[in-house]
Amino acid sequence: MPRYNGFMPGSNKAEENNSLLLITFVHVTHCKKSVTNQIMNRTKPYGRFASVISTEGLVASSIGIPGLVKDKARSALFHIENRPSEKGRAALVSHFGGNLRELSALSTYSLRTGVHEYGGAPVTVNKGVFVFADSSDRRVFVLRRDTYADPDVGPSAEPVTPDDETTRYADFAIDPSELSRFAAAIQEIHHADGRVVNNLVAIDISQASALTPALPTVLAQGRDFYTAPRFSPDGGFLAWIEWDLPEMPWTKSSLHVATWDAQAGAISESRVVAEGDFSVSQPVWHPTSGELYFANDQTGYYNLYRYNLETGVTSPLLKDAFVGDFSSPDWTLGQHTYDFLTNGSVVAGHSNKDGTGAVSIIDPVAQTIELLVSGPIVQSLVTIGDRIYIVAGTPVSPISLSEVVIEDANKVSIKIVKNSTNEFDHLDIDAYAPKNPDHAPPSDSDLPPVVVLCHGGPTAASTPILSSRIQWWTSRGFAIFDVNYGGSSGYGRDYRSRLDGKWGIVDVDDVCNGAQYLAKIGKVDGNKLCVTGGSAGGFTTLSVLTFRPDVFACGASKFGISDLKSLSEFTHKFESKYLDIVLGTRNLSEEETLEVYRTRSPINYVDNIVSPLLVLQGSIDKVVPPDQAESIVSAIKAKGGVVEYVLFEDEGHGWRTAETIKRAVEIEYEFYLKIKINRLAPDGVNMYVKIESQNPLGSVKDRLALGVIEDAERRGVLKPGMTVVEATSGNTGIALAMVCAAKGYPFVAVMIETFSIERRKIMKFLGAKVVLTPKELKGTGMVEKAAALAKEHGWFESKQFANPANPAYHRQTTGPEILQSFAGKRLDYIVSGWGTGGT
Repeated sequence: MPRYNGFMPGSNKAEENNSLLLITFVHVTHCKKSVTNQIMNRTKPYGRFASVISTEGLVASSIGIPGLVKDKARSALFHIENRPSEKGRAALVSHFGGNLRELSALSTYSLRTGVHEYGGAPVTVNKGVFVFADSSDRRVFVLRRDTYADPDVGPSAEPVTPDDETTRYADFAIDPSELSRFAAAIQEIHHADGRVVNNLVAIDISQASALTPALPTVLAQGRDFYTAPRFSPDGGFLAWIEWDLPEMPWTKSSLHVATWDAQAGAISESRVVAEGDFSVSQPVWHPTSGELYFANDQTGYYNLYRYNLETGVTSPLLKDAFVGDFSSPDWTLGQHTYDFLTNGSVVAGHSNKDGTGAVSIIDPVAQTIELLVSGPIVQSLVTIGDRIYIVAGTPVSPISLSEVVIEDANKVSIKIVKNSTNEFDHLDIDAYAPKNPDHAPPSDSDLPPVVVLCHGGPTAASTPILSSRIQWWTSRGFAIFDVNYGGSSGYGRDYRSRLDGKWGIVDVDDVCNGAQYLAKIGKVDGNKLCVTGGSAGGFTTLSVLTFRPDVFACGASKFGISDLKSLSEFTHKFESKYLDIVLGTRNLSEEETLEVYRTRSPINYVDNIVSPLLVLQGSIDKVVPPDQAESIVSAIKAKGGVVEYVLFEDEGHGWRTAETIKRAVEIEYEFYLKIKINRLAPDGVNMYVKIESQNPLGSVKDRLALGVIEDAERRGVLKPGMTVVEATSGNTGIALAMVCAAKGYPFVAVMIETFSIERRKIMKFLGAKVVLTPKELKGTGMVEKAAALAKEHGWFESKQFANPANPAYHRQTTGPEILQSFAGKRLDYIVSGWGTGGT
């Protein structure tokens, strides 16, 4: 049974293609106290509601909190903070003394790693010694602080690895013994011939002042991957995880431990702790018993186990296997969702069988579990003594860093320490149906459009956590449908394995069946279904539009996969054999494998794609390279399909900078509105749309500009050196700025002061000057100002609203193009809309 967020499990049932769909349509109550009471209850179409969640506010107030870091020896807490407003820089924030502040000594660094391309675990700290990786030069640095009372006092960070751009480091652990000379780490070397080698290494952190730091010492090598090095509390042992291709860390991995020599920085007497037809995750040493705890999914769910070094015995932490996950697939390094209290108990964030979240306490002696708090979906958890800190969210609260406070045996409270967003100060939210108390659709309005979200991975998951990015859409009148298709994590190993061999089939069916069922029960408009996703979710989006072309009105693929063969040849090492698992090609011949690639790749069936497609891509994406986007865009254009493509410079696999995050949301929103997200034609009727977005500046107004300027030149009213002036809301001004720049005429645009800032910037980029008029004077004011400027300075006023050259150019070009496209074909009606410029 596929899992869906937003339309959550409830009482409505339907059998669709042998999938049982359980869906409840729930609502968003927006703006507990509205800031726009003057437009209360104004009717507007779905998708065009005015929202207090602006794109600027969405980005400016949002951060990511990818992990918590603690200095256990000094009982100090830190968190990593991804900041879109600082071009995606990752900062380390201290909680010392209850005050949140970034360490100034690290303010010029970005704590991010590129190991496995997805990174994670960029910093650790012990006894005031910070070991971290900087994303700019990939070196490892050490920062030392004698006290946290004034963390700004002390020496600067110094490198402890050579200056080598081919080598990356992550997942650090500092030897806790008295010597503390070494830090264990994962090393990833990218050779010139394309080979990538991963090692477990020891870095001598005592050489921070060395002019040329020594190369790290290799502790373990020969396996394809190593992760999670963890020292025992006494510094006598080192544990780690390793695995080989074609496995992924969540399909088959093993846990190892070895004796650690703190003086030499070496290991010996290595032994296997856990190995078999299962995966392991999150090794953590018990602080007093010396036992090694870890998660293992051999029961079908990630349960917790403990390994006794003296006896060599591994035993489950609970008497009865828990039906839920205490860990999740290790897409990134450094996952940490359980820790220890001072009495030796384990406190853990976990998912339940139904995908909901909770925090519970496990008694290792009695082998029992007790619910502490229900609801939080925990992304990170650490303890400082008996203080429990989590990064988590719920369906009614966004991701935040909070303290779980056990006040007494019967009372637990959650104290927010740091929010990831401020965009919910006005909101009282239930879930993902369109709702906005300031607006309602007209009484005769149809049902709302829905945007269906396909998460990445594909072995990842969407979680029912309140998200400002989802509410950005719902507060504008869109429904959101968040799908955990077969293969998603958080529901156990069996559900995760549903996708094995069937990627591009199971996910496509789950997405389509869920969306069609919502339309069938009358909750969304079946003619206004939009689908979108990034990475693997982009592949699902493209596959839906290709292999189920009758379902969705449009789609938006973000750094999505279009060509599986190409991906298999050029993708990065971590996922280089992942296709063998999700496509079922592990035991196939080369010819059979190529046939699977061919039949599952959207690029090979472009003629099937009939719905408009938006493609967004990062220029430096190493996981899904730009050629994946550009090949399908070119193919759709070649066959005359409707596709738009936007390449974001200096962005990788996902958006990090505030400007890109903002632009991507706005572009997607405008795309959905532009194509009306609607199939207007009745059954049996073919409807076509004249798309003008391929014009030089992306608008039909490019025709207007060229037409009126060349007409004026022919009539002699526009002479070389003259200035052109026009009143415009944006697109006509952009078009005129382009034509005037090409022909050498100065151009002045007159706009109302509230009109689009982005369009002003484009015009200025093209060399135009922009004159603003007061909003109180409305459109009449800007038209009168343009006329006054033309009269005062002898400028040429193009007068788009009254110039006969405007419609004449359409009569000469647009109309004939339409008729020529239908030469020899039946054309019964032409429907034309008109806007500000007489289009």
